Amino acid sequence: MSKKMKWERQKSTLHIAEGENGTFTIRESRRFGTKRFWVKYRSKKPGGKNFDMPPCGSLTMAKFMAEDNAYWETGKETLKAAEKKDKKEPCHAFAPKREVKRWDMRYQ
Repeated sequence: MSKKMKWERQKSTLHIAEGENGTFTIRESRRFGTKRFWVKYRSKKPGGKNFDMPPCGSLTMAKFMAEDNAYWETGKETLKAAEKKDKKEPCHAFAPKREVKRWDMRYQ
């Protein structure tokens, strides 16, 4: 069982949350008079998943986006268990109880 990821401030513009499987980083950029917070995930496994998330306007929202991601390690369940649990449920907010195929829903 992995330990829970926790944010640590390395510099004034860099925040890091490190886990057993990968690392989330948030970098702040100040271009053209606006602040942007860029969230990145890097896997520790060779050939693992690496991705960048869209920029946010606040640090709180950037941390929320990273913690809401499926690759965030909570220490309670693994990523594979979370994927199995949410396997056949539609991703639409107002999805009906029964399974129906509609053009505006994504099925995994």
